[in-house]
Amino acid sequence: MVWPRRVSQRRAVRGSLSAFWKSRRGDVDRYHVPQGSRRWLSQQPTPRICQGRNAVQVRPVGPGRSSIHVQHWGDTGPRVILVHGVRTASLTWSEQEPLSQRMRVEVVVLPEHRSGGQFRGGDYLRDADDLMDLLADEPAHLVGTDYGALSCLVAAGRRPHRVESLTLIEPTCIGVLRHPAIVDMCSRWWRERPQDLVEFAAGFARFSGLPTEMAFTAEHWAAIERLREYRPPWDAQLPLDTIAQWGIPTQVYSGGHSPVLTAVAETVAASTGGEHVELFGREHAVQTLGAPFNERLGRHIDAATRM
Repeated sequence: MVWPRRVSQRRAVRGSLSAFWKSRRGDVDRYHVPQGSRRWLSQQPTPRICQGRNAVQVRPVGPGRSSIHVQHWGDTGPRVILVHGVRTASLTWSEQEPLSQRMRVEVVVLPEHRSGGQFRGGDYLRDADDLMDLLADEPAHLVGTDYGALSCLVAAGRRPHRVESLTLIEPTCIGVLRHPAIVDMCSRWWRERPQDLVEFAAGFARFSGLPTEMAFTAEHWAAIERLREYRPPWDAQLPLDTIAQWGIPTQVYSGGHSPVLTAVAETVAASTGGEHVELFGREHAVQTLGAPFNERLGRHIDAATRM
């Protein structure tokens, strides 16, 4: 399957897109949907509240804001907060639960939609406000991927004394490249973003430098649909200098699949005085490598904890 460039190529993605829309109507069992996507489609908007080691807590985070949900893994060791991006938290961090053997891991589940404000979908500024509320309880190591990396950067800049380390996985803050052609392309695409989901996805792929061939699942289409309502990430004013001045230990990961996102990771790492790490095999979802990523993350957090 290829990223569609012409109307004639839409047939290549018609099957997966059709499955997505029909599954949204509750007809999952009547259509071919990959098992992983079937699990995602069966999830409820609000996580189930449970008891015990992996309890989920609902936290009101201030007047006028949505509640966030926090799932806790482990009860000893340094405090680590995981922040997902456009994909759901359960899919994003499916390989990180082993970290709970020696860390107190808190998985933030951000709301799919927020009431009020200009952006009904994701908004890294409002997400950063929620993270600052969490940091008020106790300092922590922040780990953010994709769009979630932006809220981690903003929160670290506003509360640098509460952030013990930063780990950023393929941040999508394309504006840090400061290339007029890239910024103009992003802005024009956002202003004129097509209603057709296939054309919308193709435009995003072009300026993100994503691979020309990519298999689509129902979960991919759902993420693309949510992206329509997000605060654009490319015009973010990020406090990279503040993070560097405070000396917050920072690692920035890329998956080696997109020259644009690799350049973003290199730029963010250099601007914060951090380290750029490239891990291959899972493209944008570097953390789903499991043990290779977890071991590096563990060493990074251990070194920051000893400082």
